[in-house]
Amino acid sequence: MRFPATIISLLALLGCVPMPRIATAPAAEAVDIARISESHSRVLPLSRAAVFSRVLDLLLDQGFQVRSANETLGIVAFHQQWVDGRQASKPLLSLEGTLLFRDEGAGRTRVRVEMSGRWEAMAGGKTPTMLSEVVQRVDPAEYRKLLDLLEQGLK
Repeated sequence: MRFPATIISLLALLGCVPMPRIATAPAAEAVDIARISESHSRVLPLSRAAVFSRVLDLLLDQGFQVRSANETLGIVAFHQQWVDGRQASKPLLSLEGTLLFRDEGAGRTRVRVEMSGRWEAMAGGKTPTMLSEVVQRVDPAEYRKLLDLLEQGLK
């Protein structure tokens, strides 16, 4: 088993097999930034202090884990993981997200959310194989769903 790994390592060192390079994504276009920011945001008719003090309970009540929160910076990092029994493969779904809170003046707060996800599922018969995928951008409907949940829960 070590032999194939040694061969691949030698080929990579000789330049025959390109090694992946980790880099930042290409810069987004201004139009894309504005569109994404708008679709991932909602202005609530509450002060930032009122929103922040209640959003942690709301997330916990909905099965999210709060990874970190900082009221001064107006940021909450969250995670949620569950098995989706509605799908035949019963995948394990994971969702990571960040909430940002910004004052909009006159007792109003802009809430912006960014999420990424991952799914894992077993496939195959006698020798099952683990399949997985990381999703950088979550479906826009999921953003609306979370923002609706926050808006309804914070009223």
